[in-house]
Amino acid sequence: MLYFILFIFSGLAYNDTKFLPVVFILFSIFFVRKFFELKKDGVDYATIMLIFMAYALPFSWRNVFGGDYGSFPLSWFHVFGLLYVFYILSLKSKVIPRRLMLIFSLSTVATVVSILPLIYSNSAFFEQALSQFVVMTFNNVIILFSIFKYNQLSTEKMGIIRDAYIKGAVFTSVMLICQFLLYKYANFEFGYITFLYNRILTCYLFTDISHGTLYLGTAAFWLLYTTKNKKSSTKEYFLILIISLGSAITSARTGLFILGGFIFVYILFGQKNVLKRIGLLFVFLIIAYLSFEFLQSVRQIDNVNELTNSSGRTHGYKMALIALKGSPWIGYGYSRNYIATMLGDTVPHLSILQYALHGGIFFALTLYYNQFLIFLDAVNKKSVFSWLLAMVLIGTCLIPDLFATRYITLLVVLSLAYKNESLDYS
Repeated sequence: MLYFILFIFSGLAYNDTKFLPVVFILFSIFFVRKFFELKKDGVDYATIMLIFMAYALPFSWRNVFGGDYGSFPLSWFHVFGLLYVFYILSLKSKVIPRRLMLIFSLSTVATVVSILPLIYSNSAFFEQALSQFVVMTFNNVIILFSIFKYNQLSTEKMGIIRDAYIKGAVFTSVMLICQFLLYKYANFEFGYITFLYNRILTCYLFTDISHGTLYLGTAAFWLLYTTKNKKSSTKEYFLILIISLGSAITSARTGLFILGGFIFVYILFGQKNVLKRIGLLFVFLIIAYLSFEFLQSVRQIDNVNELTNSSGRTHGYKMALIALKGSPWIGYGYSRNYIATMLGDTVPHLSILQYALHGGIFFALTLYYNQFLIFLDAVNKKSVFSWLLAMVLIGTCLIPDLFATRYITLLVVLSLAYKNESLDYS
């Protein structure tokens, strides 16, 4: 209950700063209480930090006080991520599994090399450049040290983290729906609302609704994955519907498209039982129809072209490739705003191309090859993270700034830490 109250007050604090002290106090009470509950249940410190990161993820677009992240760039998500790293550093025994030596090496290289684009970033945009560097470094460092906790997270503990991750997405979706209804029928602003052409962008706490809906999509898919061996999954299907409707009401298409595509593939290839495959397809079609109706209520879609148009992405890719020819090896430094100004267009909605513009082709390939290796490790483990990481990596082919998503960092850490107890690692 206290966790849900946090969502309400965080939304209120977005529009009225007098609620900021209340938000900070409520967060402090929640995490202290949860800490003692988990310790009483025998959960270790490292796992507690990961559970807290999952709980804090929906609020990671705001700072620890509930205020603007740009004015004080430290969220609870990052606090617990750093505590996780410090805990691993405190361990006396640290072993790098042989199979992860390449990932460890690439993470080290990425951490060091990511300093270079900061050096030659445009001075007029240095504040944003520094912010991007910090976000990327946080991701690289936490991956680097997560290697020392490889295959140490049991299915039971992962279940606690999964529940926190999904609960955060469900509550966020409820807030998005409430936000839209409150604004439309009571003219009451709750959280971040903005406008684009004829669209109302219902964002709640998200600073980027494309990132936000992709986060919701990963949670919905994780929910679906939990139904794999269940006979009755009515509750899970209802929660997937809530998340899908919350995603649709933002008016962003990315999360819904990626979720829909992956659910369809999962139904075809991830389910062996024919009857369950047919049942899932029926449920999927109902959810897809209702989500489309919600999307249409906030975004005018009269034909298929309006549903699938690139929204200027193609032109952005063209301009970015032209610019990349001018500096293919070192790029132009950090700052999305500087890249957009230089291109005379929005930053390219393709993360790997964006990072090539920041630090050059080899820089971008290093970052993405490292993520790809972690994805392959998840495939070998036959874990849900092979699906979730693929969702994010493919999703950020449609939106910029992979590492600013936040949840990619947590999913990668969990993927490395998870031990599929049904497999033999000897």
